[in-house]
Amino acid sequence: MTESPAYQIVMWVAALGGGLLALAVFCSIGYLFFGERRFNSSFKYEAFIGRRFLMAKRSHRAVSVITLISILAVMGACTGMVVVMSVMNGFSSDFRDKILGSNAHVMLMQYGHDFSNYPAILKKTEHLPGIIGASPFVLGEGMLSSKFNMTGCVIKGIKSANISHVSEGSLNNLSENGIVIGREMAKNLKVFVGDALSLISPMGELGPAGLMPKTKSYKIVALFNTGMYEYDSKFAYVSLESAQSLFGLGQSVTGIEYKITNPDDANAIADEIDQVAGGYPLYAKDWMEMNRPLFSALKLEKIAMFIILMTLIAMASLLILVTLIMVVLEKGKEIAILKSMGATDVSIMKIFVTYGLSIGGLGTALGLIGGLILCVLLQNFGIGLDAEVYYISQIPVRVDAFEIFLVAMGALLVSFLATIPPSLLAARLKPVEGLRYE
Repeated sequence: MTESPAYQIVMWVAALGGGLLALAVFCSIGYLFFGERRFNSSFKYEAFIGRRFLMAKRSHRAVSVITLISILAVMGACTGMVVVMSVMNGFSSDFRDKILGSNAHVMLMQYGHDFSNYPAILKKTEHLPGIIGASPFVLGEGMLSSKFNMTGCVIKGIKSANISHVSEGSLNNLSENGIVIGREMAKNLKVFVGDALSLISPMGELGPAGLMPKTKSYKIVALFNTGMYEYDSKFAYVSLESAQSLFGLGQSVTGIEYKITNPDDANAIADEIDQVAGGYPLYAKDWMEMNRPLFSALKLEKIAMFIILMTLIAMASLLILVTLIMVVLEKGKEIAILKSMGATDVSIMKIFVTYGLSIGGLGTALGLIGGLILCVLLQNFGIGLDAEVYYISQIPVRVDAFEIFLVAMGALLVSFLATIPPSLLAARLKPVEGLRYE
């Protein structure tokens, strides 16, 4: 399945922006280290002077105020990025856990309806490495009705009582006439455990008046609650034999579902199952492929938020640029003296790069610390949500160390780029111009 056009556009924009950023960083670093026509990685006295400039007493208080604002701006942007990315990771993990708790990790199905040779296929595939369970299933659509209401549903016939998230009742009574429905479906039908339901199947039988829908009565033996409205309001489970009879399949099934040790290996195991099963007309699908639209939407939203927040960091870095320009104008005499003593243009540039990176680094460090503290507070105390509406009691948070690293590197790179224009301005300052009014 191909990605959506919006996702592809965002990825192209992100790739283009990343390429331009990498080119600018590469050229700038190259000049800093090779600008003297030889490799010189020393930052010793340049870094010392840059830090002294940062901590020196100002002749204009505006420079100190803008420096503080620059640090706070980078800090705020990094804090926001850490918190937002962690919350989005939390939602993604929550959806993943609910999907994996409600569905098989891999499904093996067949083109056409006659999958009656499933016992032989099941025997060949159920003991493959990584598989911890396998069972046949039947899937079809129907209409459930109670005394008060009726609703369309997806009927799933299962061989073993392995339904997750059962909140009421017992699966031990899932016999020929037992049925398990979701909590939301029970609310819609206004029924409870022990009540009777009528199931109407579109796969009817031919009668005197034409095709007659098949109707069967069931007793609710349990309710399940996955926390996902789509499943809790649409799915209903019956025994495999009952579903086969209801849909007129005889000994055939819709497919075989597999549970595996590591859900992240679902794609590789699906390919292996497909090969062992013999390929066409059989085909295997993993849980990521079956839920690709949902995870693609989450990934797209996450990338979009990352770009927006990186834009905020870029805007904060403009304050670093303004600060450095003001410092260059303020330190004209010092720059002239350094150049008169033999400092090269590259050395002057390194001084102000150190100055700007000190501001960006301090803001980034404080931002990461603040973001992690907020994430811990959200995890321990959280922002309460109405579980009846949102299916979660508080906003989920999951901190990803690699993403924290990316945030730090992104903030430092943008801060570094903001130092280049004022550093070049300082490097091109002539000693005579710096001392003209002294």
